[in-house]
Amino acid sequence: MTGLVIITDLHGLRPLFDGHVARLQEEGFAAVACEPWWDEAPGHDLEERLAALARSDNRTMVDRVVAAADSTGCETVDVIGFCMGGNATMKAAASGRFRRAVSFYGMVSVPEDWAGPGDVPVTDIAADMCPTLAIFGALDPWIPLDQVHELEGAWAARPDCDVVVYPDADHGFVHDPERTTHRPGDAADAWNRTLQFLRA
Repeated sequence: MTGLVIITDLHGLRPLFDGHVARLQEEGFAAVACEPWWDEAPGHDLEERLAALARSDNRTMVDRVVAAADSTGCETVDVIGFCMGGNATMKAAASGRFRRAVSFYGMVSVPEDWAGPGDVPVTDIAADMCPTLAIFGALDPWIPLDQVHELEGAWAARPDCDVVVYPDADHGFVHDPERTTHRPGDAADAWNRTLQFLRA
């Protein structure tokens, strides 16, 4: 069996991610969810979480994702993540622990005010990543398309890495049906691509 670490968005562990874990367990993965930026999660206020994120060491964050992988009991483990979890996914993909990775609208470069110690743009570590699929929305205000194209360029010599951009999608269009930006058709397609990629 293949393990699968699901990295939450910045809002953290909640019933939404219990559902994702259950769904992906039904797909045959030994799935677990993690919120890897802190030992004890801050409150639910977004500004409080962003302030805590700016204090969170990226190397420790990757270590926590690797520990979540080990907790599956599987030698082979994949990783997926959403929003800030998508950024964390691409950083964890360069750790050497994961077989494949899928990042959903993960920032290519985290704004300076949110970047914790040890943060690097993911283009700087692109060559070290395991095979990775990065999914974006063209209308995402947090991830400019020029940064998406920079990532494509960094992966130009990596046929095992791919970028998919949904032209009419905004940030967060896949994982949370309660978001106003949710797009059911694009979300279904992105999930299908994800499963195909992880099973390749």
